Amino acid sequence: MALKEFDAALSDFKEERNSESIQHAQQCAERIGKSILSFLGFAPEKTHHPSNYIVKEILQNPEVLRSLEITEDEIKDLVDIATLSSPFERQGTMPRYGWETKERIITPDEIYTNEIASVMIKNAFQLLIKSCEFYRLRDMDEILATKILEIDEYVKKHRTD
Repeated sequence: MALKEFDAALSDFKEERNSESIQHAQQCAERIGKSILSFLGFAPEKTHHPSNYIVKEILQNPEVLRSLEITEDEIKDLVDIATLSSPFERQGTMPRYGWETKERIITPDEIYTNEIASVMIKNAFQLLIKSCEFYRLRDMDEILATKILEIDEYVKKHRTD
């Protein structure tokens, strides 16, 4: 589902629908965070901020890190994932509704310029890559391995760097 959201984000970005691209990238980030939590055996309540949960319940908890046998490389990936996800999660409803001020509503298209959207799409792309790296380190099962290969192929096809 995260890959489909990213694909929609990239398509919207290419068509200069910046606020829509950010909304899809935000959904991509949330889905990646929730997939990691689920994969590690956590079932957090509904949240739009899974990166906070990753940081507080996993990364800042040495007992959990030990019990899950999280390696140093996996910790680095989780830190990168939380760092890349957090800005998307903090967007809240701005990609849909903008900012309400005393004088007027600042529209999403005024907030999300091409430059801002470009940076955020690149970050979402890196988030996809980091999530694949994390799953590879965790010896995922065949079903997940197939999805990781699908994401790898997508990344190779759309890579711009």
